Amino acid sequence: AIFSQDIEVGDIIYVAVGQHFPADLVLFSSANEDGICYVETANLDGETNLKIRKALESTSIYSDIEEISQIQAVVQCEAPNERLYKFNGRLIFEGKDKIFSLNHTMFLQRGAQLRNTKYCYGVCVYAGVDTKLFLNQQPPPSKFSTVERTLNRFILFVFLVQILICLACAVVSGFFQESTGSSIPFLGASGYSVPVYGLRNFFTYFVLFNTMIPISLWVTLEIVRVGQAKFMEWDEQMGASEGLDSGCRAKTSNLNEDLGRIQHIFSDKTGTLTENIMSFCKCSVRMSLFDEKHKPGGLLATLEYPTTPEEIAQSIADFLRILALCHTVVSEIDQDSGELTYQSQSPDETALVETARNNGFVFMRRKAEEMIIRERGVDVTYALLAVLEFTSMRRRMSIIVRTPEGKIKLLSKGADIAMADRMADGDRVVKEDTTRNLKEFSREGYRTLVVAQREISIDEFSDWKMAFYQANNSLENREEKVENICELIETELTLVGCTAIEDKLQDEVPETIHYLLEAGIQLWVLTGDKQETAINIGYSSRLLNPSMELVIVNS
Repeated sequence: AIFSQDIEVGDIIYVAVGQHFPADLVLFSSANEDGICYVETANLDGETNLKIRKALESTSIYSDIEEISQIQAVVQCEAPNERLYKFNGRLIFEGKDKIFSLNHTMFLQRGAQLRNTKYCYGVCVYAGVDTKLFLNQQPPPSKFSTVERTLNRFILFVFLVQILICLACAVVSGFFQESTGSSIPFLGASGYSVPVYGLRNFFTYFVLFNTMIPISLWVTLEIVRVGQAKFMEWDEQMGASEGLDSGCRAKTSNLNEDLGRIQHIFSDKTGTLTENIMSFCKCSVRMSLFDEKHKPGGLLATLEYPTTPEEIAQSIADFLRILALCHTVVSEIDQDSGELTYQSQSPDETALVETARNNGFVFMRRKAEEMIIRERGVDVTYALLAVLEFTSMRRRMSIIVRTPEGKIKLLSKGADIAMADRMADGDRVVKEDTTRNLKEFSREGYRTLVVAQREISIDEFSDWKMAFYQANNSLENREEKVENICELIETELTLVGCTAIEDKLQDEVPETIHYLLEAGIQLWVLTGDKQETAINIGYSSRLLNPSMELVIVNS
């Protein structure tokens, strides 16, 4: 074991499961054959769900330190910065012309913890004060309650008054001793000059008047605060759901009295008001509506039904195929049960992939340049040509694959706002029907996505691939360049369908919000959902009620 202070840029670091990364690393390989490892970033952002990190195929083939130490390569990356979720770099092997792009999916931040992976190897790119953890550190704020700040001002005022009284008494006592005291037999001469005698008496009066500062008040306040904190912890109704020994915990007693002065609460929706457990409920394919919540497997049943029109059957197959391919989910075999399980940073993607599996299109595994899915019992391999990642600006994700028939297809999913302008002309009736379904899903409080695809010619893809490769290897403004290149290929899409996913509210959220509003507290909830979905969630959580006047600002 070595200390973080001894690590230098370029060192190869071995990290075992459960250990925290001592510096910012680029993942080279892991105990998993495909170079995947799982990371928990709770120390950085409070997120407890595991993040997936994947090494380059060219480095993941090295499994031990002897092989990795023989690598002759140069890692070029951007200057140290505080952006936790952004990393741009490139890996250049000596003697080879090819440049490999590095991004945040291969980046291991200092302070994160390795989970569910026996070990991994990484090369240090930022160390010490250059790490993102250090650059994001802020001095801890001083927390004082309103009562404490007010009391401090009062005590400072009393202290100043005490100083003035002591000064006045010291000056008067000096002149009194000089003019009168020396002639009084039982006082006698002091033996000091007037200034020295006054200064000596100042400290005497300071001790005599120290009772003016209410020290016992502080002790009483602390006892009351500790008592309040204990009462909150003993309150059974402040506890979590049954089976969890996690009641209210007062981390500090200094701010107890400010709880009664709260006027505004700002809250996120997903994962705070909701369970963050996504369940696939409904979908629309062409002009057919399916309810997977109450009738699971309806898509597969319609697909296999003998009298289903060929056009509808083909659209359902395309819809399920896109759900099974267009994602960043990683498949694993559970060692205890032997069942196929899925891991993803986004619970939405897991719900979509599981729905495809329940309807006969099973995502089996992903390799560096191919994806394998089992279509109604038959394993089919798709060559993975490019991944156009989801970002908050793009609000969509796409992949480009080569089918077993040799066709190149772009498969895309995203928010209806981001996808609407990218659809090809035609199928007006299908678009209008899908739009009506999207609005209905939103009014029911579901999270919606639009699914589309497009066939690409070989020449068009070759030209686009070169521009995408250059943008992906840029060290400056990579995100903007990649986004602009993606815009060029994500056009003239054919609408396949839309999905509706439910994220349930946590227990007693409506009652809690109602109590807060009755107490006169203003509650603000932030959500990235569609407007109709947000309004529906507002009513179901009792944040809004029918007597309120809704003011909608769209521009």
